[in-house]
Amino acid sequence: MSAIGYGAMPLSIANRPAEDQAIRAVRAALEHGATLIDTADVYCLDDADLGHNERLIASAMKAWSGTRPWRGCSPRGPPSFPSRVAGLRATCVMRWGQ
Repeated sequence: MSAIGYGAMPLSIANRPAEDQAIRAVRAALEHGATLIDTADVYCLDDADLGHNERLIASAMKAWSGTRPWRGCSPRGPPSFPSRVAGLRATCVMRWGQ
């Protein structure tokens, strides 16, 4: 992993860019050496939009032929919610298409 990462939250919250512009931004980050993309299921407008950021990153990666960035899913939460953590990990994998 290089020292270059990309924080993708602004692509999915209020005042976010159009999807094609957001995809171009992700690809530009990759072309300039980003090897880490920060994404989360909660980078979205509301509960109905949950997972927007991860779906967007997956769309941007579909046609990317370069080095795959590191994408990690390590949700943290109170120990009393282990099913939430397991569910988030499964959802991350599903949204990323892995």
